[in-house]
Amino acid sequence: MIYGNITLTRQATLPVSILNHGNDQFITFNFVLDTGFTGGLQLPIAAVRRLDLPLVDQVDSQLADGRIVKAEVYAATASWLGNQTTVNLIATEGNIPLIGTNLLWGSAMSIEWEFGGLVSVEAIPEPE
Repeated sequence: MIYGNITLTRQATLPVSILNHGNDQFITFNFVLDTGFTGGLQLPIAAVRRLDLPLVDQVDSQLADGRIVKAEVYAATASWLGNQTTVNLIATEGNIPLIGTNLLWGSAMSIEWEFGGLVSVEAIPEPE
């Protein structure tokens, strides 16, 4: 299970650790849950460069305001729900790390919508 909280700006956040390919150490970022983002993870370009990740693609990405921009996609290793998993990470010019529905898929989320409220995510158990 992963635990986060609600910020003073009313955003649900979760810590996710990403492997830095330059030194094989994990760096933890607080990501904002964004159910309108269908990707895996999104980080500011400066943070992506610090992680020394391999570039795997360049895609058109639609922003919340409707604009279409080119975005670089990197292969990242994330520590997620007790496992290391490969996830597509989009580099953006924005400054807010986002976690999208692709990484949340297969999990259950609970949110206490109040300042400092608990945010928790756990894997949905496999049917027996």
